[in-house]
This record gives sequence, structure tokens and C-alpha cells, in this order.
Amino acid sequence: MLLTLLFVVGFTMTMQAQHAEKVIAKDYTISEGFTLGIDNQYGEINLVNWDQDECSVVVTVRAEAGSQSAADDLLKNVDIDISESDSRVEFETDISSNAMSGRKKINVSYEVKVPAYINVSLEQSYGHIYIQEIAGVAELDVRYGSLTADALSLSDSREWNSLDLAYGEADIAFVSALLVDMKYSNATLSESQMLEINSAYSKVFMDQVGELKIDSKYDKYTAAYLEESLNISSAYTQLTVDMISKNFTEINARMKYGNFKGGLENNTAFKIDAEVSYGSINIPEGNYELIRENTSEEAHGIVGSNPVASVSVSLRYGNFNLN
Repeated sequence: MLLTLLFVVGFTMTMQAQHAEKVIAKDYTISEGFTLGIDNQYGEINLVNWDQDECSVVVTVRAEAGSQSAADDLLKNVDIDISESDSRVEFETDISSNAMSGRKKINVSYEVKVPAYINVSLEQSYGHIYIQEIAGVAELDVRYGSLTADALSLSDSREWNSLDLAYGEADIAFVSALLVDMKYSNATLSESQMLEINSAYSKVFMDQVGELKIDSKYDKYTAAYLEESLNISSAYTQLTVDMISKNFTEINARMKYGNFKGGLENNTAFKIDAEVSYGSINIPEGNYELIRENTSEEAHGIVGSNPVASVSVSLRYGNFNLN
């Protein structure tokens, strides 16, 4: 029994992973218009704010392997390339193509402190990005990973933030203006002023959104509250808006093989021009003509009094419900 126990303990000790680590720290004096770029993989980017006109970046590279010599060799296969100019600094994680073979692990962590006004270009593969707040332009790219952002509060109304998301998750608490290109992903957007989303095979939940434009295939969209306008072009997509403000300005839907379901506040008025094939139209009573012929339905006229808003719908193989 003693010999067996000694063998198990000895075996466990030889299997314990060994670690190697290196740290790179950089500080830059900056002003508005400065851009920080990070292209990272196998790790995380954590960006928080402070009230100093400085950009602080600390990169920690950790390597794990079966022996200390293997961990040390693995660490040598990871470089942090840095390019600097007066208005921009870029960090790129460079991992040798054969470095990850066998039972080896690499984690590259960027800890960043910046004023909110900075512009950023952040790319992360196989890992996570956290952003406290960016009021400059944010260009974000996440693949096989996740993004959490408290605020993308772009101060320049002429600019848009952008997010390219593939096989990942995004959770953004507030965004002023965001262009999204996503596939095989999930996104939660709590409060959004302006959104343009191009998506495929994804799910999107929005709590409160002002202006929304969607180009979609094989998706599911849910919005709790729409304030101003909605434009959607889609195929094989389901769209639900729990409540639409009575002050909305426009709904324009071009859909096929999908359903549109929306709830209306009391006393909502709008002009309606809707055509549905192989489906149905369900809207409140109003001064409009409802035509039903074979496999199609049309509604043309108004709902409510003195409408300013307009609803235009062309839908095939689906139902349009707005009530």
C-alpha cells in the first residue's frame, strides 16, 4: 500500500505544469485624437479610465508547459511588437505558429489605463475585452471570444463606433452610434441611440434603442423598446419589438420567411402601406382599406388621428403583427 501511494504522489508531481512569465510596461503622454491599437490573441484586454492625460499599458505574457525548460522556450515564442508615433501606438501579439503544439498554454493580458477621450482599435481572438468607457472612436474586433463594455459614448456625432463579432458574445451597456457586423454570435445592447447591424446566424437583444437598421439572415432579434425608427431587410429572421413609442417616425420592413411582431403605446398614429404574401396582417382598427386575395393581404390608409409616422411593409411567408 505504501509503495502504491508513493508512486501516485510521484506521478502527480511530475505532471504539474511549470510556468514562465514576462512583463512589458509602457506609458505615453497623450491628448485628444490619440489612438491606441492592440491586436491580441489567447488572453484578454482590460481597459479602464483615469483622469490623467496618459496611456498606460502593461502586458503580461504567461507560458505554461510540462517542464520549466519547455515553459521558458514557449515564452520565447511570444513577441509583443510595438510601433509608435506622435498620434498613435500599436501593440501586436505575435505567437509562433508551432508554439501551441502539445500540452502548452499561453495567456497574454493587456492591462490598460486611459482617459475616456482616446480612440481605440482593439482586436481579440480567443479571449475577452473589457471596456469601462470610450468617448473617442472605438473599432472593435472579437473572434472566438467576448466583449463587455460599460459605455461607448462617442462624443462626435459625425462618427460611428464599429464592432466585428464572429463566434462570440457581446454585452454593451450604452452605445451612442454603432455599426455591427456579426455572425454566429450573441449580442446584448442595453441602451443604444443609433444601431446599424449586419448579421447572420445570430441572436440580438436590445433593451432600449433609438434608431435601428438591420440587414439580417437566419437571426432572432428582440427589442424591449423602440423610440424612433426601424428599417429591416431580412430573410429567415424573427423580429419582436415589445413596445414602440407613440412618437416613432418610421418603420420600413422588407422581410421573407420571418415574422414581425410589435407592440404599440396607446394613441399611436401612423400611415400604413403593407403587403403580405403567404401570411397575415394584424393592426389596430383605423381608416384603411384591408384587401384579402388568395394568398395575399394588403392594408393602405391610416391608424389613429393626424399621423406623422409611416409604416411600410413588404413581407413574404410570414406574419405582420402591430398592435
